[in-house]
Amino acid sequence: MKIFQFIGFILREKRIYVILIFSFVTGLILLGYLYYQKEKELQVLEMDQQNMNDKIEKLKEKIMSLDGLAAYYPLNEISGDAINQAPATCGALNGIVNGAKQEVEGLAGNAYSFDGVDDEIIVNYDPVIDITGDEISLFALIQLDSLPSIRRSQMQVIKHLRSLPTSGGYQMEVNGTDKNYPNEIRLNVRGADDNYLSGNGVTLETGKWYFVVVTYDGEKMNSYVNGVNDKTNDTKGELDANPQDLIIGGQCDSLNNFHGLIQHVGILNRCLTYEEITDLTRSIF
Repeated sequence: MKIFQFIGFILREKRIYVILIFSFVTGLILLGYLYYQKEKELQVLEMDQQNMNDKIEKLKEKIMSLDGLAAYYPLNEISGDAINQAPATCGALNGIVNGAKQEVEGLAGNAYSFDGVDDEIIVNYDPVIDITGDEISLFALIQLDSLPSIRRSQMQVIKHLRSLPTSGGYQMEVNGTDKNYPNEIRLNVRGADDNYLSGNGVTLETGKWYFVVVTYDGEKMNSYVNGVNDKTNDTKGELDANPQDLIIGGQCDSLNNFHGLIQHVGILNRCLTYEEITDLTRSIF
């Protein structure tokens, strides 16, 4: 009887050992699978990041190859000045960052965040950005955190403008709620005439990315929002010189400062074509 009891004990113990060994092996297999899945996810993320980096570099190359590019600010820096990367003026026209937060995730690389109160970038006066004559193009990739208010009747994106009656210069801004066409992109060029681009166009919303472009060819002013030509005005006159600094995202009186994210700001001394604008838009979205 004792022999049979002993044999039964051995058999029970073996079952326990088998169960323990099976559980151990199963656990190892599961851990291996989880590790494999994690590595696979990391590889996908790395590939996505590399694809995004390649896309950003191609966008920069495309912008820097544009004829007539006077200044170009990707606004991808994590510290220091806002670097001008236009080939013809590289090494000059860098912007002094006053308050704007850097290294903020944007749509195409890092962006700068502006608080709508006193954040701005100042580019000291230079004849290269003092565009005169009868052609100009301005562009920027923007996202609004809030819309203009009565207090902040416009929000400046790019400003190189002298106040009337002395006139001169240019600006691209988002219209305020007290204007005829609120929350739309607007171009203002000052010279022989004080010309504003206005009319029914795309109404901008908060939290969305917009690639906004404004152009003037001496006869027509146009605005484009994400590649769509939303406004056209017939106008005449040449831009007058303006010996003031260029401001990105702000205005000296702190009343019309931009609230949101800005990146890839460009200024050209010629009128971009519709095909060029479409090509740039496709490179972003």
